[in-house]
Amino acid sequence: MISHQNLNAFLWYGYLPRASTRYLDPIIQDEAYCYSLKGYLSKIGLEKTVRQGDQILRKVFKNQLLLAQGLQIVPLSGGLDSRLILAHLIDAGLQEQIIAVTYGTPGTLDYEIPKLVAKHLKVKHELFDLTKLKIEESDLKFAYVSGATWVELITAYYNHMLKNNFGSQPVTYWSGFLGGEIAGSHYLPGHESLSWNQARQVFVNYNKWNRKENKSLCDTKFLPDSSLPQTPFIDNNNIISYPEQLDLAIRQSAWINKAVVGNFNNVLTPFTDPDWVRFMLCAPLFLRSGCKLYHQIMLYQFSKLFSIKTKSVPSRYLVTNLNWKILNVYKKIQKKTAIALGYFHAKTTKNLNSSINYIDFVQAYREREDFIALAETAINQLEKFGIIDWFDPYSILERHIQGTEDLSQEIQLLTSLAYNLKFQEQNCMGIDT
Repeated sequence: MISHQNLNAFLWYGYLPRASTRYLDPIIQDEAYCYSLKGYLSKIGLEKTVRQGDQILRKVFKNQLLLAQGLQIVPLSGGLDSRLILAHLIDAGLQEQIIAVTYGTPGTLDYEIPKLVAKHLKVKHELFDLTKLKIEESDLKFAYVSGATWVELITAYYNHMLKNNFGSQPVTYWSGFLGGEIAGSHYLPGHESLSWNQARQVFVNYNKWNRKENKSLCDTKFLPDSSLPQTPFIDNNNIISYPEQLDLAIRQSAWINKAVVGNFNNVLTPFTDPDWVRFMLCAPLFLRSGCKLYHQIMLYQFSKLFSIKTKSVPSRYLVTNLNWKILNVYKKIQKKTAIALGYFHAKTTKNLNSSINYIDFVQAYREREDFIALAETAINQLEKFGIIDWFDPYSILERHIQGTEDLSQEIQLLTSLAYNLKFQEQNCMGIDT
């Protein structure tokens, strides 16, 4: 089954916060070199730093491409990492072998922006409208056995499902995993001055599954920091701040890697390359803040491609050094997005906004039979397991369906809890909790 400690940890974080230093090892294995590298990069100036980053990243892709076989599948979102991968593959002459894949809800940035990127680059592009894709227990099991153990399973399935769509032919999947995180997307100025205990509290607050204030499914006696390590992974927080240590060793390893990369051996993750990790983590803090250095390297390598709107980075920031006529492209994108919204029935687009990832879970747990059926089955299973006695899961689903409260995050979490327990009981992966 599952211990009371791990049960509450899952209900707080949405995953079991088990630590691994795999993404910190490039620093841990040679701290002296990294400290020296950090000093060197702080002295050479922005232009030389960008050029050095360009050289390292091109070498990373050159080495990764030696492992690539067959079709090159690139999940293409509205962000930066997937676009950068696509650009490097085209630069390597693989345009005819590329299939860009986008999955999500029409009318959202993660769905509409990739259309323009793929069209601009003239690559084949396949779209999966998740609002029309029925989800079943077997899909959650596929995610679980694909490596997404003890994480939220529905979005994990959406990330893994494309790996089941290209038959037995040779295929290489590319993932932008850790692109932004290594570059500083989770770094905030002042983090480097926090103590370990302060960093643990930052991690607890940032990684809370349900971000609503004073909302949690945990037993009131549970202390979420009790599931975190008592000491730093790297004592010297001048190289990498304590909050980022926790992020890379726990969140990225125990959740994001499982949900996005999984246990497939034909997935390439260029941004986890040790040389790139060392370079980006040792860059001056003012260049890591807001991923400034990462963005400058992108613009240096492929300025025209990164003039197209992105989901998370302000348009004007990315094109600071480009011709302002490019801003006309943004107006065109916004217009096309508005037109795309018009293709759908009012009921489908009700409350739709650009911040939706994957699907509108609020709507799904009120109107979609497949989602409601999964939730009902999950809650019945939880009752049989008898592990929760401090709240009524049935009432959570009922209140949400009635529309009196938005409890979609709670339902999503309880559904994943139940099916993780079920698949573990079936010994799908033989993992003990």
